[in-house]
Amino acid sequence: PTFTDTITVFVNGETASVVSGSASLSTTADATSPVGAYDITAAKDTLSAANYTFAFAKGALTVLKAGGQAIIFDPLADKTYGDAPVTVHATASSGLPVSFAVSGPCTLSDTTVTITGVGTCSVTASQAGDGNWPAAESVTRTFAIAPALLTVTANDANRAFGAANPTFTDTITGFVNGETASVVSGSA
Repeated sequence: PTFTDTITVFVNGETASVVSGSASLSTTADATSPVGAYDITAAKDTLSAANYTFAFAKGALTVLKAGGQAIIFDPLADKTYGDAPVTVHATASSGLPVSFAVSGPCTLSDTTVTITGVGTCSVTASQAGDGNWPAAESVTRTFAIAPALLTVTANDANRAFGAANPTFTDTITGFVNGETASVVSGSA
């Protein structure tokens, strides 16, 4: 901010009106300085007063935690069981890294979400803050995971004229994730 100063210890009822010019005020802190206290130093610059000399005392610039940060995390599209893993991406307005957690039929490895079943997967983006930024409010995005489509095909069959129909069979295709007909119960 713009720094100001106060001049004290006048004598004989005099006030700052007997002083002309101004002090130079500076600090080593800049816009990228972390939270903490920094000296504000004063120097004579153009100050003058006929009956006075000047002594300088330091002030303090306190850099406070930022007002807050927000997480930007776009919605996630619905998926189908067997779809490729999803890479999630979110950013914090502070520029600090965002971490993720999942719940539901999905797993997480770094920023990759792998679908493990049918249902609803919730992905929560968080940023815990640091010495300069308070924690951000977490943002949760969910996406539905629909079942994969299996195709049941009746197998061709034949019989001799006048004979009873044979036992019909079927073939099921469309399994994903290396699964087989062992995950199916019942019959068509």
